[in-house]
Amino acid sequence: MCVSPSPDEPHLNPYLTQLYNALAAAGAPPRPFERRTLLTERLDVVHVHWPEHLVRWDERVWVRLLDVVKVLTGLTVARRRGARLVWTAHNLRPHERAGSPLVRLFLRQFWRRVDLVIGLTRAGVEQVHQAHPRLRRVPARVVPHGHYLACYPPVGDRAAARRALGLDPQRRVLLQFGMVRRYKNADGLVAAVVALPQTGPQLVVAGAVVEPDLGRELTAAVAGQTRVQLRPGRVEDAEVTTLHAAADVVVFPYRDGALNSGAAVLALSLGRAVVVRDTAVMRELREVVGERWVHTFAGGADEAAAVAAGCELPGEDERPDLSALAWPDIARRTLEAYADVVPAARAAS
Repeated sequence: MCVSPSPDEPHLNPYLTQLYNALAAAGAPPRPFERRTLLTERLDVVHVHWPEHLVRWDERVWVRLLDVVKVLTGLTVARRRGARLVWTAHNLRPHERAGSPLVRLFLRQFWRRVDLVIGLTRAGVEQVHQAHPRLRRVPARVVPHGHYLACYPPVGDRAAARRALGLDPQRRVLLQFGMVRRYKNADGLVAAVVALPQTGPQLVVAGAVVEPDLGRELTAAVAGQTRVQLRPGRVEDAEVTTLHAAADVVVFPYRDGALNSGAAVLALSLGRAVVVRDTAVMRELREVVGERWVHTFAGGADEAAAVAAGCELPGEDERPDLSALAWPDIARRTLEAYADVVPAARAAS
């Protein structure tokens, strides 16, 4: 089995680190995705999480074209030699470059080769089938997004965290955490919080800003605001826990529904309730942890801010039950999903 992103990739997403470790503990250690391996070795499973990452889109046109040809040729050869291509559907389409004709061509050809779809929720699988009707003929399994309980230092004292971040210890603190992209609507949430009464909550927006124009807009929007902090850039592990320790609730004012939210699972893992858009996907998350931990909104960022400012929250020391998101079970379910398309005797090789 080979996987992309590769296990040795720098700054690997903690979700993947835990998944790969759990698979290894179950007797199926993943190998790095390499084009040469696709052509020269007999593989059982090629498991790709974000297919757009297989091509160097920032390089010159001829490099992009060559990458597309090499990746698609390698996948074709590997499948003819018995490999099965597995796609975990984190997103229906890439967040960036989705309008590029070459990206669209590459993804269409990638999806034509997929032998198994893994969705993180039941509703996510349904959305994949709606967006990509051809994949309705392909086996699909649901394997949930695992928790982050062992990934970060323990959440410390709320008052100390707020002092460290320069926040008012008496006011409710809202946090929007994760990579800042246009669709995540941080600009809308900033405007909504600024429009609330001066006695309203504080907001911290923390994470790397992907689009420079959006970064400039957010910087201008928070200028002179004492209740809004913008903390752009990659967040180190220790600061992740400090930010969540300081927060009362973590807000995800996304403009559209997402297939999943690793950042929401992270917040729950660190003992913080979340406010998310009311979608079938997020209702499944609420089924797992309970209504006290997942609050929903249906409108715009102003409604998300209002829900976050007024919802009843669990106690500071309470934690949700995340046993349904334990990694040994997720590894088992992943291997069972492989067995749908690969003989069980070969799936762990």
